[in-house]
Amino acid sequence: MFKKWFSRTPKETKETKEAILLNGLQDQLGWIIFSVDNDGIINMDFDFGTDKRSNENFSELFDQINNGDLLKTSVAFIQSSLKQQERMSDLEEFNENTEVLKKMRNDILSDLLTQENEEVVVKPTDIAKLILKDEDK
Repeated sequence: MFKKWFSRTPKETKETKEAILLNGLQDQLGWIIFSVDNDGIINMDFDFGTDKRSNENFSELFDQINNGDLLKTSVAFIQSSLKQQERMSDLEEFNENTEVLKKMRNDILSDLLTQENEEVVVKPTDIAKLILKDEDK
């Protein structure tokens, strides 16, 4: 399902990697690229064609990314690539990091669901007033 756009070799310059990446993306209907900088800030870039098919396929890609549909295949691709590159310590660290993040996410959700705080954040009467107010306009 996934393929590499460029391989990591110490000889390549940043410009060369970007040129290879962009050349590979030119033939695609649409694409999304995520990157992370030294401060941990996640960056995103994207593009898709102006035709209906490109828009539909890009929308499907975006939806699958955001719904987690690509998670299993993405993880399998990363793990397989690291094994092929014989980067076993990176693979082990990647697996540990993803497990920690998954546990943290599950713990936060569990905490939110089991909170004993019974304070209502939005009162139902406030919602009704807002709806009725909008209907009067």
